[in-house]
Amino acid sequence: MSIENDTLLEKIDEQATWFKDAAKNHKLLNRSLWGVSTLLSISVALFANFDFTVWGVKSSFLTALFSIFLPVVTGYTVLRNPESLWILETYMRNRLYDLKQKLILAAEKNADFDRTPFEEEYFSIMGEANNKWRAIKENQGNS
Repeated sequence: MSIENDTLLEKIDEQATWFKDAAKNHKLLNRSLWGVSTLLSISVALFANFDFTVWGVKSSFLTALFSIFLPVVTGYTVLRNPESLWILETYMRNRLYDLKQKLILAAEKNADFDRTPFEEEYFSIMGEANNKWRAIKENQGNS
């Protein structure tokens, strides 16, 4: 049996691509939220220490406004937990890439090899990803 058009290999590629895209999105979200919270923190400190007016808006109003938005951004970061999801998705993508490479190497050695261990490892990886994702989501309320 040829490795070309192998359904297991296609499924591994499909899932690895999904994890790659999800990790990329969570990495961007994590860095964006971190950047926004940093800018808000710096702005609050500056606006609180200097008395000025910009386009008719007093710095004390901006301090209060940004002080309201800072915990909103922080709370969203805690609830969404993009950093943990990004790390998990990158790890699972790498595990799938490793499995894909093992499958290709086994096929190159022997085209009629038993695919059962590779299928079991695939399902194990996907089950582990599901369990770890659930643990991340459940622990968000317990932090």
